[in-house]
Amino acid sequence: MMLVFVFFYLLGAGRGEGGKDGTSLLANVGCDGRSSKKDLLDMSVALLHAHRCMVKDVAVEVPVPENTIPDLIIPSHIVVPRCTGLCLTSIGSSCSPRKTKIENHNIVVYVNSTPYCSTIQLEHHRGPCRCECDKTEQTCIALGPRHVYSEESCSCICNPDLIHKKIECENRTSYHWNADSCECLCKNQRICPQGTIQLKYSAMSNISMQKLLAK
Repeated sequence: MMLVFVFFYLLGAGRGEGGKDGTSLLANVGCDGRSSKKDLLDMSVALLHAHRCMVKDVAVEVPVPENTIPDLIIPSHIVVPRCTGLCLTSIGSSCSPRKTKIENHNIVVYVNSTPYCSTIQLEHHRGPCRCECDKTEQTCIALGPRHVYSEESCSCICNPDLIHKKIECENRTSYHWNADSCECLCKNQRICPQGTIQLKYSAMSNISMQKLLAK
């Protein structure tokens, strides 16, 4: 019962009632340790439901026609339906349309104060929208053996086999672990070997690394 009360209180705050931010209050509820991960996720999804992945009217800036330096373009923006919003239950995914259609739009372009009628094409999205992961296992393989594909987060993450290297790196004050390249990097170029700012574990043996880190 208490959880239901908290949920509706947060929902009211998320809608702007009471002058408080529901998403911030949700974090406070999570920090008290009395709500489960699933309950917090359900409440988060409900709070952000209005911002979910769906077809919405989006104002798209009219592109400048090629080989033209216009004084003015009317209209400057055209409102078209586009799939946009949050993928609440699919972290890392992007909001994509199932179907698209190219449609023509008339515009007026002023060049040297003279108006010219023109036509541009813009992509229109049709629902329902869907959340899709824009990364695949092949995407991560192409980055090298230091990365692996994570279906849960829809991203390329560091190979779990590097966890000991990461810990070893983070325990050294002169280095830091780069989560994008999955490498240990020097913080100060003056202490880097041979003028490089990177310490690539794959390029040296464990013994060599231990000697280097001992400096």
